[in-house]
Amino acid sequence: MLTQLLGRKITHVRLTANEWLNRAVSNGFPPILGRILASYEEDVVATGNEEALVGKSNTITGTRELKEFLEENKSLWVV
Repeated sequence: MLTQLLGRKITHVRLTANEWLNRAVSNGFPPILGRILASYEEDVVATGNEEALVGKSNTITGTRELKEFLEENKSLWVV
C-alpha cells in the first residue's frame, strides 16, 4: 500500500539487533531503550512469538481501513 501511495518501491528490511540499536540511538532514543527494542525484535518478533501476544492481524480491528489511515497520514511516510 505504501508503494502505491508514495509512488516508490517500499521494501521491508529485517534489521539485526545491532542495527536496531544503532538506528534507535541515532534517532534520539536512550541506549537502554534501543537495547530493549532490539531485544524485543530479536527475541519476540523474529521468532514469530509476537503473534502469540497480539493475535493475527486480521483479528485487530479499528474504525478505519489501513489505506484510509495511510492516506490521511501520508506526510509521515514521505522521507
